[in-house]
Amino acid sequence: MLLLAVVVIGLQLYEATPRELRLELVLGPLHREVVEVRVAYMLQGDEYEGTRLSFPGGAPRRIPLRTDLPHGRFEVNVHLTRVDGTGWHRVHPIDVDAALDGPVRVALAE
Repeated sequence: MLLLAVVVIGLQLYEATPRELRLELVLGPLHREVVEVRVAYMLQGDEYEGTRLSFPGGAPRRIPLRTDLPHGRFEVNVHLTRVDGTGWHRVHPIDVDAALDGPVRVALAE
């Protein structure tokens, strides 16, 4: 009985422990036109965490990101804004446990 309790508590701790998620946003050939990138990590329709990056001189072709997220399936919502104020949006599903081996590449070319 004690062993079962230890296993159950261990599983609960494992699921609650944040994991480092590495993303690589790949902007493509229009990267120099992008001046702002907003990233939201969505869990069950709610924003769990987010970040905003500003690139007044234009964004690099690839943007590496790191964050700590709990066990589960997330959606990464990315909104890019061009220098002229227009932009585009992408949604990318991520299973945090499956993404631990290396960076998840999110292609954002329009």
